[in-house]
Amino acid sequence: MTDSAGHPVTQATLTLVDRDGRQCALARSAGDGTYTLTPPPSPSYTLVVSAPGHHPRAVRLTGDPGPPATDVTLAGVGGVRGTVRQERTGLPVHEARVTLLNPQGKVVAAALTVADGTYTVPDLAPGDYTVVVSGYAPVAARVAVAEGEARRVDLRVGRRTPAQ
Repeated sequence: MTDSAGHPVTQATLTLVDRDGRQCALARSAGDGTYTLTPPPSPSYTLVVSAPGHHPRAVRLTGDPGPPATDVTLAGVGGVRGTVRQERTGLPVHEARVTLLNPQGKVVAAALTVADGTYTVPDLAPGDYTVVVSGYAPVAARVAVAEGEARRVDLRVGRRTPAQ
């Protein structure tokens, strides 16, 4: 079990699921990323792998009876975090809505700032995003998130817009 840089992924949960969706075996990866599972008697099954800070993965396995000799690579998740402040005063903005859009304009995630103006949007796939703060004079920023990277995007907003 490794990440995309070749480092071992420890404490990953590995589950073998048979064709009928029943759990057949469960294990955790060791400190060096190795794991041991006893496969079901069926000729095909699915290996489901998840680990904190990584995207889950499912791998279809078929063939010979005996323990699977499968090396699984997990991609790390990224995120965006930052602070929203008033443009004129520099004071933090509480409960500002921060929204992330993909390049096609689809909303993929949103968060509210907390009392100190900070926000966090975790578990993002690598890619380009537009970060927008709603409820204030329009402000947006572009950010590129790489695998396993938490990018910082601080924003300054103008006057609050009236509720419609």
